[in-house]
Amino acid sequence: MQIEKIEGQFPNLRVKLKEKEVSLHSAHPLREAERVVKHFNPSFSVVVIAGVGLGYVVEYIVNTTSYEVLVYEHDDTFASWNGDFLEKIKKNPRVKIFQGDPQPLIDYLAEKGIGELNLYIHRPYAILFPDVYDSFHGLLVAYLSRRQINQATARRFQKLWVRNILKNSVFYSSLPGVSHLFGSGKDYPALVIGAGPSLARNAHLLTEAKKRHWILIATDTVLAYLDRLGIEADFVVSVDPQDKNALYLLASKQKPSLILDSGASFLTFVHYPREKIFLYDTVLPLYQVFRHFWGEKGDLLCGGSVSTTAYDFAYRLGCDPVVFVGQDLAYSERYTHAPHNALESMLYSTVDRFHTYEGYNATSQTFSDRIEVKAWNGSGSVLTDRKFLTFKEWFVRRAKELPIHTINATEGGLFIEGMEHLPLSQVIEGVASPSQPYHLPPTPHSPYASQNFLSTLKELRQTLEILKVALTRESPEEKLFSLVKQNPLFGRLIEMTMQESIQKLLSSQSVDETLLNQLRKEIREGAEFLCFLIEKRLLLEESLYS
Repeated sequence: MQIEKIEGQFPNLRVKLKEKEVSLHSAHPLREAERVVKHFNPSFSVVVIAGVGLGYVVEYIVNTTSYEVLVYEHDDTFASWNGDFLEKIKKNPRVKIFQGDPQPLIDYLAEKGIGELNLYIHRPYAILFPDVYDSFHGLLVAYLSRRQINQATARRFQKLWVRNILKNSVFYSSLPGVSHLFGSGKDYPALVIGAGPSLARNAHLLTEAKKRHWILIATDTVLAYLDRLGIEADFVVSVDPQDKNALYLLASKQKPSLILDSGASFLTFVHYPREKIFLYDTVLPLYQVFRHFWGEKGDLLCGGSVSTTAYDFAYRLGCDPVVFVGQDLAYSERYTHAPHNALESMLYSTVDRFHTYEGYNATSQTFSDRIEVKAWNGSGSVLTDRKFLTFKEWFVRRAKELPIHTINATEGGLFIEGMEHLPLSQVIEGVASPSQPYHLPPTPHSPYASQNFLSTLKELRQTLEILKVALTRESPEEKLFSLVKQNPLFGRLIEMTMQESIQKLLSSQSVDETLLNQLRKEIREGAEFLCFLIEKRLLLEESLYS
């Protein structure tokens, strides 16, 4: 890299890197900085500046605004051109500087709960180091998208989760946990099968992996396709709380051992062969506060998709290597899923000449972000979206953390850093086959005992009745706060029915009458909803165990 100093009223630098040559600033850098700041959203209090140069933009922001400034500089060897400025600006309490690995910046955002920000990537840096700053932008977008997805998911599924956990709790004590399986797959390779569009390329090889005693771990949406191929999975993983995921499982001819989120659909617990179910502890706060009543089942990490949980399960089984197929995380060949998957079957039941399956795929891509990223084979590109990128980010981070060999044999979709990318045929030939098929270890089934939990539910029902009486008076929120102080468990229960108001309260500068009325409405509806569910749960106990 060659650096030429340009003297004048506003010192500048001309940087030459291979065939690229740029000036770090314009002839009037303060005007440039003013234009940059004018495009910021003033309702966001945080600004991320990627690429400092000689610091004109950062200095302008510090001197003329009240923004908190997070500075990212990818290479700390640039001290020759901005070291003095960075040392000076570090002393300002409104500025934080991150150099090298961008992950600490992302961790800082998460720790502070920052979900909205202004971003400026200094254009000369993007020209000189496009891969670095494209990657930084993708990482930041994935983080912000993940926060939005998590908040939207909480609002969308809040009551569904409460319903599922209270109803499912009738089975919790009697079902074994995944922790009984941990380590039982040592010396076995695992094949994690997703429902991505590229799965069809490897379908003929799945039988070969099965013959060689690999452990096959399927996602719930791909079971129907495996049925058509005549391939039985050893495990199927299901994480979604919606009833449709129960249908994916129940409609399949095969019934492999089921790795099930404790907050999954009640229909699954009722209709799937109970001797095949292994629970893991859902991360939902409501479940966590009740968990001591039935004991720990075992933790599995989740990055937002069922494949992320399947990956963590494969690792905790003790499998090495872990190989992915059907893990596109992209719109490979303009499709969203592999053929004959459960989602496709549901769509085919609704299509007609005006609403075609091809139209669904086109619409999915039209309304997605349509982000172009590096393809699986390392050359060329493929279309993806922000949701897929949040999953990819999780895989990249987790693959770096785990002491196992992870191979992406999808042969389509996007490139996942930290994984080796090889065709499945080559992987199968190169991995030693275990001498015998995998067998489940002996699993204890606990007798059902929930008297303490039932007593707690009855106490909660009484508290809800007190709240319902208070709702007929003015300012019922005061009674709510009083009851929450007396019984924190009650607070954790009812907060799951009030996510909309809680989010608005947290983001509002002031509380007006409109917001208070919405809060009171959610308190009233939440109390009625919880009373109904608890009563139903107590009746379930009588019908199943009387």
